[in-house]
Parts: sequence; structure tokens; C-alpha cells
Amino acid sequence: MMNQETAPSEVEEEYLDAQRAAAEAVEVGRATLEETERQGEQLRNADRLGDQTKYCLDESKRILRGLTWAGWFQNMTSRNAKSPVFDTKPILIEDIPPFARKAAQAVQNYKANLSILDACENLEQREMCQKICKDMFEAAKKELNQLQANKNPTVYQQLSTQLAKLNQYQIDVTQKHLKLRKKQIEYESISKTSPQSSGLTEQQDEHLNILASSLLDLNIMAGSLQEQIGEHNKIMSVLEEKSEDIYDQTRSVTRRADRLLQKKSWVPAKRVFEKWISIKHIETGRYMSISNNNIVLVDAFHPEKCVFGVWMKKNGLVGLKNKFSNLFVGQTMLGILSCSSKSFGQREDWQVDENWENSKLLIASAAWGQGSYLSVRLRDFTITMDADRGGADMWCLAVAE
Repeated sequence: MMNQETAPSEVEEEYLDAQRAAAEAVEVGRATLEETERQGEQLRNADRLGDQTKYCLDESKRILRGLTWAGWFQNMTSRNAKSPVFDTKPILIEDIPPFARKAAQAVQNYKANLSILDACENLEQREMCQKICKDMFEAAKKELNQLQANKNPTVYQQLSTQLAKLNQYQIDVTQKHLKLRKKQIEYESISKTSPQSSGLTEQQDEHLNILASSLLDLNIMAGSLQEQIGEHNKIMSVLEEKSEDIYDQTRSVTRRADRLLQKKSWVPAKRVFEKWISIKHIETGRYMSISNNNIVLVDAFHPEKCVFGVWMKKNGLVGLKNKFSNLFVGQTMLGILSCSSKSFGQREDWQVDENWENSKLLIASAAWGQGSYLSVRLRDFTITMDADRGGADMWCLAVAE
């Protein structure tokens, strides 16, 4: 008798443990969702900050360019940098014209009821809230149709876009709810045909209904998390591209400012010898060398033709002087890459990344002072100058022994 009396209590305790675990999982899911939303807002702010920074750099380049006669003429024939426009303000009823406030209020009411939909604790509440949301959507849609008849496209477009996003959210929630409800109905049909006692079946059904409600919440939150993580990945990819562009433009603006200062200065920039290095193209494993003042890639390392002396300027730019020819590598008047200069001037300025053993090489004077990166045409191993940092090749600048 004792075992028969304690068995149901053990089952009930197991049910309660499972329900508590499900409730804890839902709370963890909600906290995780809130955290991802906060992180998403931080990423969007960083994206907007990147656009603003890029705009400031474009303006700085234009101002610096205008300090010379050639740059002034170029500015006169080109457009100003376009300031980024951020649509971050929510639609407020006070900002809506009086004739459209009824439609705006209907959209806001629909949005508020959708937030209640997220807080529903069981399937019955969720089904009732879904029906109310559907009715409120139809009411908001009717108000928008009347607003469209008044021929105000701007306000109508703002409100209709917001209403479409809210309705899509409700559709996604409804589809997930129907899938879970279908599984629950299938289980109920199976449980009714089982030879179990009615009391135990009712207890199991109640337990499963509680778990089903928690699973529905977890399913919805999992879908929201997936969407948010996908959006985060897209923003991070864009941020990576923007950071590369901002880094490149910042160095370009710094170089332009330094050149203007040098033109106004009576004292030339000091040049200091640092070390002897070899320059190897990482992808092909070939070494940079010279041949009749031309820059080429070779398989075998030459102790003099493949060795370059590094001369540093105070602004971080470097000069590369070949050990064999005793000439600097740079750009000729015709824009050709060559090793033919006896002096270290502006056309012989190079810029290297912080990690010299895995760096992109930029010749600062190319592209009318904007700079161009070195890349290699693999079919014939010809060194070319590409203005795009993203398409530039990586080089290893190692100390020559």
C-alpha cells in the first residue's frame, strides 16, 4: 500500500521538476533575447558611427585638397560629400498631421497588442490574443486605406511600412503556434486511444499543456534569435568592410596633411636608415627584385638584388633603397613602378601595416596622392598597382640576414 501511495507523488514531483526546468529555460531565453536586442542596437549604432566617420574623412580630404590650385579646381568640378541620413526616430502621434492621427493611433494600438502577445502564458491566452491582433490589424488597414484616398504618400508610406513589419511578425508567430498546436492535437488523439486510466491521462495532459506552452515560447524566441543573429552577421560584415575603408582613408588624410606641412616647412623631413629587408609575396613565395630598374618577382633569392634598405620618415612613411642598384623604389613621372630614383622624395614614399611580416604595401604617391596597393597578376607574376585595399596582396617584409 505504501508503494502505491507514494508512486503518484513521485510522478507529480517529476512533473513539477520538468515544469520548473521549462519555466527556467523560458526565462533564460527571454534574457538572452533581450541581450541580443541590446547588442543589435550597439551594432547598428556602430554602423551609423562608421558612416558618419567616413563622411568626416571625405570632407577632410576635400578641404585638404582645396588648399592647392589643382585640388581647388578638382573640387570645383566634383560634388561635395553626401552626409549620411539616419532614420532613427520612431513615429510619434504628435509628429503626425492631424488628418492622419487616427490611422497612426490604429497602428500603435496594433503594435501594443502584439507586445501583449509575447507575454501570453498559455495556449488559450495566445489564441485569444491572436484573434484580437487580427481584428486590430484589419482596423489599422482600413484606416490606412482611407488615408491613401486622401493622397498623402509620405505619411501613408511610413505607416504602411510599419504596419507590414508588425503583421509579418504576427504571421511568423501564428505559423509557429499552429505547428506546435498540431503536434499537441496529435498527441491528444493518441493518448485518448491508450488503455491508461482517465485520472492519469488528465494529469499527463495538463502536464503536457504546460510544457507545450513553454516549448511554444522557446520556439518563438529561437526564431527571433535566429533572425537577430543573422542580422548581426550582416552588420558585422558591413562593419568589417567599413573599418578597412576608414583605416585606409584615415592614413590617406594623414599623408595629405603631412605633405602640405612639409611644403610650408623650411626644414626637409629627416630620413633615418633602419635595416635591410627582403620582400616576399606570400601567396606565390616569390621575392621582389630588380631587373633593369624594373620591379619583378623571382623564385631564387639574390643577396643584393632582393635586398632593400628601409629609410624611415618621422611621419611613418618609408623608403625602399635597393642594395644592388643603390636606387630607391617609387613611381616615375608617367606613373610606372620603377627602381630608378637617386633620392627619397614624395614619389618614393611607401606605407606598411603594423605587422611587417603580413602586410599590404601602399605606394603613397599613386592615384593622385590617394595611394595604391601592390598586387600580383598570377598568370605572368607581374606586379601591379591597385587602388583598392580589399584586392591588395599580402607581403612579408623580413629582416635580411
